[in-house]
Amino acid sequence: NIPNSIDPALRRPGRFDRELEINVPNKEGRLNILKIHTRNMPMASNMDINLLKSELNISISQINILLSNFKDKHDFDEVKESSELKELEGKKKNLYDLKQDIKNIKSNKELKTYLSSDKNSKNMIYSLLEQAMLRDIADITYGFVGADLSALAKEAGMILLRRILPDLRLDKEEPIPKELLEKLKITMKDFKGALKVVRPSAMREVLIDIPKTTWEEIGGLESIKQELEEAVEWPLKHPDVFKNLGITPPKGILLYGPPGTGKTLIAKAIANDSKVNFISIKGPEMLSKWVNETPELIKKIFKKGRQVSPSIIFLDEIDSIASARHMNTERISSGMDAVNQLLTEMDGIEEVNDLIVIAATNRPDIIDPALMRPGRFDRVILTPAPNVKSREEIFKIHTKNMPLKSINLKDLATKTEGYVGADIEAVCREAAILALRKDIKAKEVNLKHFEEAIEKVPPSITKEIEKSYEDLRKGFSSATAKQMQEEKPAYMG
Repeated sequence: NIPNSIDPALRRPGRFDRELEINVPNKEGRLNILKIHTRNMPMASNMDINLLKSELNISISQINILLSNFKDKHDFDEVKESSELKELEGKKKNLYDLKQDIKNIKSNKELKTYLSSDKNSKNMIYSLLEQAMLRDIADITYGFVGADLSALAKEAGMILLRRILPDLRLDKEEPIPKELLEKLKITMKDFKGALKVVRPSAMREVLIDIPKTTWEEIGGLESIKQELEEAVEWPLKHPDVFKNLGITPPKGILLYGPPGTGKTLIAKAIANDSKVNFISIKGPEMLSKWVNETPELIKKIFKKGRQVSPSIIFLDEIDSIASARHMNTERISSGMDAVNQLLTEMDGIEEVNDLIVIAATNRPDIIDPALMRPGRFDRVILTPAPNVKSREEIFKIHTKNMPLKSINLKDLATKTEGYVGADIEAVCREAAILALRKDIKAKEVNLKHFEEAIEKVPPSITKEIEKSYEDLRKGFSSATAKQMQEEKPAYMG
């Protein structure tokens, strides 16, 4: 699995003439692997008529494709006498018969009644529902290879046993009761529990756990939430819609704004909501004094992202590795190499539409202009200091579990002009500590504690800082070509 470590003399024609790369399986490949590893496992799927009809249509469509491909590959006489063809046509007939039988069934209750009356279709229906469950698992196991999926199936089985074994108190020769055997069925919940333990092999070096931050934990920024949902979640969840319209989704999104305005928090909420592989890297972690090590790290991260796509790569503090190349006076070579590698990788994303790069910075003015054009960071989004309404929402979030007495959060929001989300969190924490300082058994936090906390925690944003970011926002709305011409960079993007 490390082909580049093999002597090149062995890789020329006449020795190893062909090199075959075995890639990470796609969704259909993962489904087939899961079928193999779960074929002897008892599974309990949801009795859902809509799910059954959907899976039935998918199965009929797949059978039709297999029949068409088989007839294209074989001549008439082979087709006529083929037992494989007869088997496929038999399956197709059974599926069409079942489709007709359940056409008028509208509810899950009616489906259960049908199952009790028609024993012949029972096995086929259970098989289709199990397949639908495995398809759902294949949908969310991005980047999993065969060994990972095998481990996932085993872990799901172990979770089931851990749940059942406490109830299993039998003598040595006593048989397992029938009631307990009926409970020995793996559910979707068991697989989801296994997913918390088993992660893709290719991601072990760089993967962090999918954050638990939700959009409800972020106060304000409604327009930004909507824009990010359109740019990140829609392409990942509804790729066919973009394909039908003949457009490609944004490849990169740059979040910029004053410190503490929630840039990193937003990236975590996106990762949690989209449920895709999330690679988070801080810019300073990639800096190295060794020649070419930083570009190699960038290349490696993007390679991992492509292998396990759909995925999100989050580059925090990107200004540390992507500052304008004319500004890298001390480390001109490594700075230029890092930016050039980023430019190469960002342009290389075209072939993989389900890899999105999100970057965050509080110094967008020093980012290399070549990265700011459409095709690299298509969306440049300002996360501004919260207004009164947003500050009130942030106070609600940070005081939801706090016992308050006679406090109007709207008044607190009015008094905290220039405070960002991180400042408001600090104010709430400080107010609680002040209450405990006066009485360690304090059961409530009052207005006086908050007023003292506001005096102690200064605001992060001044009018000048807010104006400078607004000026930057207006500047980014125009083309970067003029800026690039003035600076005369080594590479014109």
